Amino acid sequence: MTVSSTHRRIAKLFAIAAMLVIAGCSSRPADEPPLGRVRGKVTMDGKPLAGVDVAFLPEKGRPSMATTDATGHYDLWYINRTMGAKVGPHKVFVRPTEMSPEEAAANGSRGGAPVAPPPRIPAKYNKRSTLTAEVKPGRNTFDFPLESK
Repeated sequence: MTVSSTHRRIAKLFAIAAMLVIAGCSSRPADEPPLGRVRGKVTMDGKPLAGVDVAFLPEKGRPSMATTDATGHYDLWYINRTMGAKVGPHKVFVRPTEMSPEEAAANGSRGGAPVAPPPRIPAKYNKRSTLTAEVKPGRNTFDFPLESK
């Protein structure tokens, strides 16, 4: 091996290492669109709506989802460990959390007490949703005060 080929080989190794470091330090994948962090609260007739799915569906691209906690709060996930939703307009859907038959059987009772049935959510908030949101870069808060009638 000549000196120049050794130098070229070392230079290639450094270039590959630098690309790996840059790729590893990147805050998001190359194909990920700009995102805004989205949080909020869902209520039904003024009371927190726990255990429901909230989905933000952009005009184009991947939706973001969350499930409300016991206080009705949600925090959207885009993909894997990435929080947020695509920047831009979204149609918003609120629906009971869907469980597989196995999950439903496993959650059918806790300590002998039956689990409450999923809340009835009017179609104007799910199947024929009229809810919308405009996600901006940075932090966004969207509260959804739903009405049962």
